[in-house]
Amino acid sequence: MSNQDLPARREVCIAPKWGAFIGPYCFGDLGQAQKRDFEIHLLECDSCWKQVDDLDPAVEVLRSGQHIDDPVFARPVFSIMLNKAFGGHVKYVLPICLAYAALYTVALFVEVAYEFERFRNLSMSLAPLVFLWIFATSVVGLALDWKLTAEGRGKGLWTNLSVHGAAAILLYLPLTLFLPSVPTVQANFQTFTVQAGYLKSILYFLFLFTVFWLPSFHFVIVMQREIQNGRHRMAFAVLMNERWAITPPATIYPRFSALLGLWVLVITIGLGMTFHLFDNLRPNVNLNLFMHLVEIRFSLFFLLGTGCVLWYGRALDVLKRECLALLALQAQSQAVLSRRDPR
Repeated sequence: MSNQDLPARREVCIAPKWGAFIGPYCFGDLGQAQKRDFEIHLLECDSCWKQVDDLDPAVEVLRSGQHIDDPVFARPVFSIMLNKAFGGHVKYVLPICLAYAALYTVALFVEVAYEFERFRNLSMSLAPLVFLWIFATSVVGLALDWKLTAEGRGKGLWTNLSVHGAAAILLYLPLTLFLPSVPTVQANFQTFTVQAGYLKSILYFLFLFTVFWLPSFHFVIVMQREIQNGRHRMAFAVLMNERWAITPPATIYPRFSALLGLWVLVITIGLGMTFHLFDNLRPNVNLNLFMHLVEIRFSLFFLLGTGCVLWYGRALDVLKRECLALLALQAQSQAVLSRRDPR
């Protein structure tokens, strides 16, 4: 058949009835006659073709794991967890908050390590307070986000961001009364004062949390709420990046691929800065201590960011699986009803 014999393709489907064939076609539930008719339609409809092309990979992911007929998977998973602490993600939230608080604590020791004998008592007395303050405020911020979002309010993310930002400010300002205003690190370039160096670390940590964790956590809670409220079709469209899909108000949808790419870039830059610092350090009795503390801080930073990105990727997969299961159950119910009432 020549190209001239092929039907002209349309960007917009002019027969809405074909939309009901997309899911059953991807799941292999159409009869031979319906499948043939729908495939003929696909040859001339770009809109339906794109929806099939987008849904097929998700169906393959679903089939490679749990199946729709699995009784555990056939009912909502994330949505029924919404009313549990932190939306059911407590085993991820608490370790991440602990690691976040540990970053602030280790950074405090890093800034005074070159003169550790001089600032030993000061750093030891401040460290527990720093750790407990950051951990407690992080848990409070995430808890407020979860509660407000689960209740349908639109201020969860901004409340969470505000709590973390305010916590960092309220931590730094009192510390300036105790931390020295002179540099302690000895290097071949001008180093920061202890106060400025700790502020720089705080900004790095806030960037990590506000980019890689807080928006992702909020978006997952929002999707759980949407599924629980029966809006799984729109939730699935958002998750599959459909052009017609509308993200719920006051919600940022972080793309997993973008976060992963940005995280690789951040780690690459961080490694370069760390190596540059090590290459220019001057000998000191506490040089070994300082380098080890810097390595611990970088390791915590790496593990925290990687954990956030991996958790988010897994959460998106679970949300897609649940939406697919609910859509399939809905289609099966409609099919049963149509068989009972052919009209």
